[in-house]
Amino acid sequence: MNHSKSRVRRGNVLVFVVLILVGLIGIMALAVDMGYLYVVRAKLQATAEASALAGASALGLNETTVRQRALDYAAKNTVGGTPVALQDQDIQLGQWNYAARTFNPTAGTNLTPNAVHVTAQLAKSRNNAVGLFFAPILGINTADVGASATAVFGSRDIVLVLDYSASMNDDSSISQSSGGGRTSSSIPKLGRTAVENQIQLMYQQLGSPTYGKLTFTPQASKTGNPLIEFGLSGVKYPYPSGSWSDYINYVAGYPSGTTYDPYRNKFGYLTLIDYWQAAWPSHNQTPDLWKASEEPVASVKDGVTVFLAFMNQQPTDDRIGFVSYTYTDFRAHLEVSLTTDFTSIQTRSQQMQAGHYTPSTNIAAGLEAARNELKTNGRATAAKVIVLLTDGIANLPLNGGGGGENPSVGIADAKTQANLALKDGFPIITIGLGIDADVQTLQYIANKTNGVFFQVPGGKNVNDFRQQLFDVFAQIAGYQPLLLVD
Repeated sequence: MNHSKSRVRRGNVLVFVVLILVGLIGIMALAVDMGYLYVVRAKLQATAEASALAGASALGLNETTVRQRALDYAAKNTVGGTPVALQDQDIQLGQWNYAARTFNPTAGTNLTPNAVHVTAQLAKSRNNAVGLFFAPILGINTADVGASATAVFGSRDIVLVLDYSASMNDDSSISQSSGGGRTSSSIPKLGRTAVENQIQLMYQQLGSPTYGKLTFTPQASKTGNPLIEFGLSGVKYPYPSGSWSDYINYVAGYPSGTTYDPYRNKFGYLTLIDYWQAAWPSHNQTPDLWKASEEPVASVKDGVTVFLAFMNQQPTDDRIGFVSYTYTDFRAHLEVSLTTDFTSIQTRSQQMQAGHYTPSTNIAAGLEAARNELKTNGRATAAKVIVLLTDGIANLPLNGGGGGENPSVGIADAKTQANLALKDGFPIITIGLGIDADVQTLQYIANKTNGVFFQVPGGKNVNDFRQQLFDVFAQIAGYQPLLLVD
């Protein structure tokens, strides 16, 4: 037996064992440290996402706030035993291209950012690299880890449901309309001067037309024959509905009482415009009234303008639809389907008037039309919201009732639509305009659907409506769900 050869073989085996052990240690080091780095990377990714979302929540404010929120949220996180400290270049504001799914920084451009991109890094160059456990055996002490995320305002599909009933001209009328009749006056609420000034503004907006010998301030007839005395017998009546004789009878029929005494049996543009609003308000009766500042519907139009302008400031892929009520079938009408063409919403909402189709208020039908539009044309990934505005009480049932008003059924049907919207997952933001709005029902609809209720009570000046509506619509436009896109 050759003992020297045996010793050589044992020595060779020992070398192999050592090499294998070193390899196993290296593999173990690699496995442990790689697993650790995977956990660190996941935590760093979560930090980047939280920071991006925090920054994006301030996109409607200013760049300073965007950056500060992103920094603050990152600093709240410790990853690998090291606080995450973002640097200025780690936070980029830009525009997210939804179609191409790309992020383009807006620094140095005039573009408005709609996205925030955050890069979180633990790196040797920043003195915060991740320390390793076993890899130092192999001479590797630390590793660099990075993560990034992009957050944007989420997409929304919003349907505006707006009240164009005849009562939406009450604050610019001497007498409030009720299917061609007179129920009461807005003068005790707003004051004679405010109402008369508003009607004078409307007269100017209508082009200051001239009919016979009428003046703006109404005058009493001295002869008892106002048709001849004011030169109206030879003048063509300007609109499809009504007549000069009907106007004269209307003014003669103002009720007795201090509110109407200054106007009864007095003829002029002040009472003529009141006649148009109260007796013939719809677009096929007195077509030009949409051009004039009927109140409060003019304030609603201005509020929608502010809302759309605010939406246009943010380069998102939001879409808006527009439903009006009450329509000719005493239900509701989809004026504009969900679209990114906000100009079409603006144009259509402006070119409508109080009592545009019919005088009554079918809130249930308005909500049903909005629900149907969101269910039919709403995008699966978009947040879906209904915005309901009314100045009064739901006085028609869902099916229209053939024009017969029934407030108790109308309110019940509106509440039923709220329950259906809850099942659909559509929150309803309700806006009660004026002191006559049914606050209780609107509050119920908002609460039932996890929406929000706003009350715009107005005041003795019609401009109170306008400013309060501006504030409400700005809040609605400013609320946008946040979404991680990359």
